[in-house]
Amino acid sequence: MKQKDIIQKYQNAEEIYLLTRKKVFSVKEKIFDWAVVLLSPIPGIVEEADAFSDMGTYYLVAMPNRKLLIRDSGSEFSETDITENYEQKGRSFVFDGNRFTKISRIFKTKNFNG
Repeated sequence: MKQKDIIQKYQNAEEIYLLTRKKVFSVKEKIFDWAVVLLSPIPGIVEEADAFSDMGTYYLVAMPNRKLLIRDSGSEFSETDITENYEQKGRSFVFDGNRFTKISRIFKTKNFNG
């Protein structure tokens, strides 16, 4: 799906944001990553491997009483209601072991002042 398709599908949204995703690493994963940095010329390999394993595009759809996390991988499309788990800190929020950061707002209703 393209951005215009997302906007068309969620016309009743107050706002729609394009997101980036980064895995929130456990202490063990951080230690492993540092060990790789010390023992090889490939720093940040764990983060790169995670980014390569999930090349989907993410969107946050803010509706009057719901927050939806949308993942579009080109061949698959998923929608997850994250309303109960949504707690924004600045431009980012954490959900399901991933930190999502708002890159840009791609849609805003004309009558929404948020």
